[in-house]
Amino acid sequence: MAISKATLAAIQQAYQVWAETKGDDVSALLDLMTDDVEVTTLPDGREPLAFTKACHGKAEMTQYFHALIGDWSIVHADMEDMISERNLVVVLLTTCWKNRRTDKEFTSPAAHVWRFRDEHAYQIRLFFDSAKWSAAADGKSR
Repeated sequence: MAISKATLAAIQQAYQVWAETKGDDVSALLDLMTDDVEVTTLPDGREPLAFTKACHGKAEMTQYFHALIGDWSIVHADMEDMISERNLVVVLLTTCWKNRRTDKEFTSPAAHVWRFRDEHAYQIRLFFDSAKWSAAADGKSR
């Protein structure tokens, strides 16, 4: 089943609010998720990216966002494209982050893959350059 135009517009708006507020307002992103959403990343919590561990449910996703913004500041997050097919939405971004502890900044592409059920995401997979994130987190060049 195709995702509605209203949901696609809500996704675009949620990313825009997230970028404009530098991550301070994630309510629109959370509103797009089911209560039992599962979110995974490639680093899956490995140091120095502990915040990336798998999340199960909105409460853990809220903790994820708090940990992310606690350690990192968004310089910019630009949605480049959104692709929708059946129950799947892929958001392609270019993001620039700065680590609050090391003061290291980097720019990286990212892809967020959302799977929807009844107009709410039940699974999200986040893909990003974890080597750049790790280098900025530990202050080392890679």
